[in-house]
Order: sequence, then structure tokens, then C-alpha cells
Amino acid sequence: MSSASFPANSDLKAILDAAGGMIIATDLAGTVRIFNPAAERLLGWRAGEVVGRHAPALWHDPAEVAARAAELSQELGRTVLPGFEVFVAKVRDQINEQRQWTFIRKDGSRFPVQLVVSAIRDEAGEITGYLGAAQDLTARVEAEQERDRFLNVSLDMLGIANTDGYFKRINPTFCRVLGWSDEEFLSRPFLDFVHPADQAATLCEVEKLAAGEPTLHFENRYRCKDGSWRWVAWTCTPQPDGTLYAAGRDVTELKQAEEELRQTKQDLAITLNSIGDAVLATDAARRITRMNPVAEQLTGWTQSEAVGRSIEEVFRIINEETRRPAVIPVDDVLATGIVHGLANHTVLIARDGTERPIADSAAPIRDDAGQITGVVLVFRDVAAERQFERELQQLNADLERRIEERTRRLVESEQRLRNGSQILDMVASDATLHETLDVIARSVESEDPSVLCSILLLDESGKYLLHGAAPSLPDFYNQAIHGIEIGECVGSCGTAVTTKRRVIADDIHTHPGWTNFLSLADKAGLRS
Repeated sequence: MSSASFPANSDLKAILDAAGGMIIATDLAGTVRIFNPAAERLLGWRAGEVVGRHAPALWHDPAEVAARAAELSQELGRTVLPGFEVFVAKVRDQINEQRQWTFIRKDGSRFPVQLVVSAIRDEAGEITGYLGAAQDLTARVEAEQERDRFLNVSLDMLGIANTDGYFKRINPTFCRVLGWSDEEFLSRPFLDFVHPADQAATLCEVEKLAAGEPTLHFENRYRCKDGSWRWVAWTCTPQPDGTLYAAGRDVTELKQAEEELRQTKQDLAITLNSIGDAVLATDAARRITRMNPVAEQLTGWTQSEAVGRSIEEVFRIINEETRRPAVIPVDDVLATGIVHGLANHTVLIARDGTERPIADSAAPIRDDAGQITGVVLVFRDVAAERQFERELQQLNADLERRIEERTRRLVESEQRLRNGSQILDMVASDATLHETLDVIARSVESEDPSVLCSILLLDESGKYLLHGAAPSLPDFYNQAIHGIEIGECVGSCGTAVTTKRRVIADDIHTHPGWTNFLSLADKAGLRS
């Protein structure tokens, strides 16, 4: 400061020397009259170099001055030329000018300042000069830049709003997520962008914030510029002056995933409840996690009762033949990851003791990484199948028996046809009676291997039996019968010829017609 050029008392000098901010005073024309130590330190100029000079242009950016002149000309409705008039035009109208400027040091480096310009008046109230007080904003600007860098790289929507319903500042994520520019978003109440169905809840949340209650989690939908909607999850901290520091995260994909998962679970539940087989799932610790209605019916346990219990407690199975506990394949599946089935003859014992034969298979449940997280058992009541199998086996046996019987009859019929054809051929040929009767007897025996056929003839007198043909009877028997006189007690044939009725001797030893011929019959091996 040059006190010679601008007389001041010692108290004023002490104040100016101790001031931490820059203080620069000029006369009406802009000539520097005071340049305090803080100004010397921050701008690099000594007071002696600038006092007495029209010096503000030394530390002001000409481009900023020219831009401000254009703004003032439009604002005040008169031409304001670039120069000293830019700093004092509004002050003359009794309006202190407070504005951020870029100061240029003597070495050419730059730094931001907050400059307040006010008028210096004499005792009569006339303006005698101007006083500029400037604060170095470097630290604040750097902090703001660091804050802005943090806001700009954040994937979340970070903003400063107010309980008046407007956002005051937002980071670029707002634009990336919603598509609105800063100007478009900040110029309208944020409720304009909220889904109509969410507006009432949003207003209620703002009222809580206005009362000082922070928002820990709140979700609503915001309209994008393209007309679509995005779900945003908010946290917000209120300040006493109504300022709201808000952080929002786009959870649209999460919401969609949750809905897809919900739909998948619903579809799974519908599927499990619709299929005819019983389905039971466990976790990796062999605890039941899910059952469908068929499994509830077969085991006698409801899902709510069974969930969390061990598999053995709910799924009790034994071997049908040994009555010993059967192996539940859950452990094998957990150990090997391979699908396993139950052994044959497995019986499920329900909660009420009811026993049902079942068949099942067990397969692993894997997560996205392929790790086994549990086992699913699919089983069914095979009692009806067992009964059907038994009935089918019986039907097959009956069918085979009928086929065999039918085949036998066909064979016999064919044999009869062949025998009949052979007999007719012999009759038509020169074959003897004995040869023909022998063929007939053999034909009869061929139809039933257990039958011995004997054909006897009557002589011309009608009193004596003559041997006709008996190919399987011993000769001694045929000779003994040949020429025997008929009568009611002369065997079956002699009795039949005499009585002219069919005679059947079920047991030769008890039949009266064979009383006199038992030894002969026994010797020939005849029984009936």
C-alpha cells in the first residue's frame, strides 16, 4: 500500500495489512489507490507497481471482461463498454456487484476469486471511489472439482434437491439413466417425472424429509425422455434448511429379474402342483425344501410341516420282501452328482403307517456354477401298476394256454384230415381190410398218446369177436381175445355188442365186465 498517495490513519492501515483477502481501492476513474499485502501476495504485484495506475486490466482476463460487458448491456438496457465500467456499472445504481472472476498473476498463472465491489462515499454520500474485496477461491474450486469428479464417475444418480420439489444439482448419471439434460430436469418439479401411480407415495416421503426424517430406502418410477419408465431406489438425507442430499440407483433390471424369478417360481409351483408324480426336494444338508401336493398325499406330511426336516423323517422306505429300511439315494446323488433310482420292491411308509409300493429316481440340483446344492426326488405309487402287471401276466398266461390248446386242436384236426385222407385212399385202393383197420387204429392213437386202440370184428354168426387191428397191444392179448364169445361180462367190447350200449370202464379192476379178464388186462398193462 502507498499511504503517501492515499492518506489513511494507522487503524485503517492495520486493518488492511491484517486482512486475509485482497482489498483494492480505486478512484472514480479506476486508478488504484489501495493495494493491500494480501493482494500483493496473491497477485505477485507490489503496491508500488500498481498504485497510481489504471491497473485493473493487469489482473483481469480480457475475454471475461468483454463477456460481462455484453451481459450488462443486455441486462441494463444500455451499452457497457469492456473496461473499468464493467466492475462499477451496477454499483453506481447502488447495487453491490458480487461475482466470480479469474485473476491473472504477474507470472501469468490464473486462479478463481469471488470479487465484491462496493462504492466509497464521503460524508455527503457522494461516491468518491470504489472498493474491491476479493477472496481466493482456489481451495473451494478444487474441492468442488474433486466433488464433481466423484459425482461424475458415480454409477448412482447423485443430486441436491430441496423440499420445494426441485433438484438444484444433478450428476451426469441422471442424464445417462433418464435421458434428460440438466436444464430439462432442473427446470421442472421432480414430481413431473414421477409415475402417476407413485406420486402420492413420493409426496409422503418428501413430507417425512421436510420433517427431518431421512429416507433409508424408497422406490419409485421415473419417466425417461423416450417415454419409458425406470425404477429408482433412493436414499436421502435432509438438512435443516430444506436441502436434500439424494442418491438414487437404477434398479429396473433388478426389478425385472425379481419379476422373472417370481414368475419362474410361480411357473415351477404350477408345474409341480400339476404333474401326477410326487416331487420332493432337499438342500445339500439333506433337509427338505419343497414338496408338491402329490408328495404330501403319499407321505402324509404337508410342505409346511416337512420343510427343514431330514429326508429320513419324512421319506420312510423299506424293502418289501425283507422289511428292512431301504437306501434313500440322496447321499449317493450328493456324492456323485449322478442320477440314481430306488431298488426294486421298495415300499413307502406314510405318516399314518399306510404302505405303498413306489418307484422313484433322484437327481442333483445345481447352481449356475455347477455346484450341487440339493437333490430332487421324483416318485410315484406303483400299486395300480403292480396290479395291472399281475393282471397282464395272467392274461398272457391265459392267452398262451389258449393258443397252445388251439394249436393242439389244429394239429389234431390236421392229423385227422391226413388220417381220413389216407383211409379214403386205402379204401379206394387194393389195400386189405386188416391194413385199413390198422391205419384207422394208428390214427386214433396219434390223437392222444395215452390211448391204445383195438378194433374188434364180429364173425358172420354175430357171436364171436375177431381181432381186427390193435397195433399197440401185445400179441398175446390180441390172440387171447380173437374168437372169444360175446357176453355181458366179456370185457368192454363183448358187453357193448351184447347190450348194444356204449360201455366205459373207468377202472378195469372194479368194472363187472372185466372180472374174468383181470389177469390178462394186468399183463397187457391196461387200466381203463
